[in-house]
Amino acid sequence: HQCVDVIGKDLRVSARAQDPIIEAMEWADASMEPFYLGVQWHPERMVDQENPFSLNIRQSFIQSVLAYFNSGN
Repeated sequence: HQCVDVIGKDLRVSARAQDPIIEAMEWADASMEPFYLGVQWHPERMVDQENPFSLNIRQSFIQSVLAYFNSGN
């Protein structure tokens, strides 16, 4: 009852569950700023921080921040 039904303009679905609930969305154009990734779970609450579900999100965010600051912004 609290899942995403329709994603907004300029977004794309990047993960779906088998049922097929939208589990993640991000910018359709990867060059858009700032970093945006919406997920339907709480990766920050996962006990195993090396789990790909949380680790990949953290790594992508860090890479985005580093790229932003290295670009002179």
